[in-house]
Amino acid sequence: MLLLRREYIDRLFDMLIANHRFETPFQITEYDGGMNFLGLLGEVPVHELENRSETLCFEWRGEISDPRDTHNITGMQPNILYDFNGSGRHFDNPDPRYLLPVGSKGLILKHIVINDEDELLRIWCRRRKIYNRQYRILNAIPIVRNILLHKAWQEIYRINEMFRKTPFEISICYSRKEMDY
Repeated sequence: MLLLRREYIDRLFDMLIANHRFETPFQITEYDGGMNFLGLLGEVPVHELENRSETLCFEWRGEISDPRDTHNITGMQPNILYDFNGSGRHFDNPDPRYLLPVGSKGLILKHIVINDEDELLRIWCRRRKIYNRQYRILNAIPIVRNILLHKAWQEIYRINEMFRKTPFEISICYSRKEMDY
């Protein structure tokens, strides 16, 4: 099953690519205790995704639950994709989504789609130790900005090529550290 998740570019590099894991501050017994994905109904206002700068495309080959009501999180187990009206076929749910709980393994990252190239450039420069003042100066010079942006896009292209050639599995983990959403 193809799953889509809107995310921040820096989270992609820091967590997923470096560690092959998605970290959440919520435990499996909590409402968001795992990794949420858009359902067939797409984004709705409660998702609050308007400032997310990329879309991650995943493949899930494991078990999928029967439809569940909005807050029915009792008895969730790792490695089962829970359908909280992600399929759009049941329960009037103001937060339609799929959820893969903490402890799950085997989620395959297939492709990255960048939704905000200004954010891509900013994060790419920060990762290359080009900080705010330097970034503002370089970004103001069109030819330099274009060269840096081209390099950032090349890295995304290489990452997507890597995903195409080799399965890139992600695990979903609970982490106590504070998340910057």
